[in-house]
Amino acid sequence: HALFRQFLTTKALAVLGEKEVLKTKHHAAMLLAEAGWVEDAACLLIEIGDLAGLERLIRNSAMTLIGQGRHMTLENWLGPLPADRLAAHPWLLYWWGVAGQYRAPREARQRFIAALKAFPPRSDEGGRWLAWAGIVESIVNEWHDFSALDPWIDWLEERTRSGAVYPSQEIEARVAVAMSVIACRNGRRSRVPMPKPKPNGRN
Repeated sequence: HALFRQFLTTKALAVLGEKEVLKTKHHAAMLLAEAGWVEDAACLLIEIGDLAGLERLIRNSAMTLIGQGRHMTLENWLGPLPADRLAAHPWLLYWWGVAGQYRAPREARQRFIAALKAFPPRSDEGGRWLAWAGIVESIVNEWHDFSALDPWIDWLEERTRSGAVYPSQEIEARVAVAMSVIACRNGRRSRVPMPKPKPNGRN
């Protein structure tokens, strides 16, 4: 019950003090996350303002949440994070795009673009490829101006001309799906060379 919980919180503050209560709540959030109660853990981290802990939880849980179709849950977790913290972590920007790509594809596209620009060009090629695929998919999901695909077809052409390779088979598959949705864009698909996978096809 909400009132009883408030009573317990007030009592704990009076007995333990604010610093100790925050420490206890943080520990409780970690235990909840370890036990798989990630939604309760996220609520507690948001309540105490532990943004670093929330970021870790998002990075560890995002793929599972999306796989379960819980896009709104993930978006709600990302909402409390300030823009500067999001900008400093391209994977958070990427997952923010994924979380909103069906509800608000135009906003999602901007998040994917920001993520692609933020990923280090050589040390996180996988993130750049996934962000590119997200941009393409969000343009198609918006179903409005397909000419917006053109610069991203150019991006792919430039990458392939420079000898880019896929970091993994999973990423190759994601890019292939994105390529399939632009197959009819002014017939340009026929002249877009596909990057080569790594020799072993994996990281």
